[in-house]
Amino acid sequence: HPIGGGLNTAGNTGLSQSPGHPMAGKYDPDSGHLRLALEMGWIGLFLFLALYATVIITGVINYFKLRDPLLKGYSLSYSVALFGLTVAHYAQDALFQKPINIIVVATYALMIKVKDIDNANENA
Repeated sequence: HPIGGGLNTAGNTGLSQSPGHPMAGKYDPDSGHLRLALEMGWIGLFLFLALYATVIITGVINYFKLRDPLLKGYSLSYSVALFGLTVAHYAQDALFQKPINIIVVATYALMIKVKDIDNANENA
């Protein structure tokens, strides 16, 4: 199905959260990307991969445009960390675990605001 079976329907989580669903228990996705594909379909998988790529590319572009060396370091280090987590998400469900998802969301926020912080520091 192009939009998947729904959230928490695949694997052992599906047995407890969505009992009776056709994917519950049958397909235990070890890969985070496979879980995305099963639960959100290929459309959801494409949207998530596009989001990851956009954030990583924005971080690299920000690295070359920023003037403050500390902000450049933050931008590049968070981009590299997100890239590593995205690669690890291929083998296991790495991006949506409790302590890691805080870093992922912080990376999204940092890539959006880092240019504004750099401009505010320059004007001050």
